[in-house]
Amino acid sequence: MVRYARNGQPEAADAATSTALRLMGDVHSTRVSDRLRELGVELDPKALGTAVLDSRDRIRTALQAT
Repeated sequence: MVRYARNGQPEAADAATSTALRLMGDVHSTRVSDRLRELGVELDPKALGTAVLDSRDRIRTALQAT
């Protein structure tokens, strides 16, 4: 996930975020939560555009629910 963000691929990062969030609903994993936090930081709208804002919001919401 982070790799896509670092490589300037917001669409791929969004797809990976969706998969991770879906898995997080079934598996309560500290590792998944940590990786989502890292991705939230890497999804910088200044660098990647506003398309990443939805992903960041979904990550934030999921992490608050855990």
